[in-house]
Amino acid sequence: MDGFLEREIVIANAKGLHARAAARVAVLAEGYDAKGVLFFENEEADLRSILDLLTLGAAQGARVRLRVWGAQARELAEALVALIRAKFGEEE
Repeated sequence: MDGFLEREIVIANAKGLHARAAARVAVLAEGYDAKGVLFFENEEADLRSILDLLTLGAAQGARVRLRVWGAQARELAEALVALIRAKFGEEE
């Protein structure tokens, strides 16, 4: 994994990284020429796998680390950080 980018971000939405939020992450990640993983505690999840993302158990307030690589790594990182900061588009 040469040339990867990392970002840390806090999950802010009330339900955490639940099914709908995980689906939004996976769909977003599929749209970029880049790959990545999300780390929480001692676990990691492929950004394109809803099941992987759900098994992280990242609840509200969880500090997660995003690692991306590939031709559009920067764009993917920016889009994912924006999605998470926007609470996955959920109204609370």
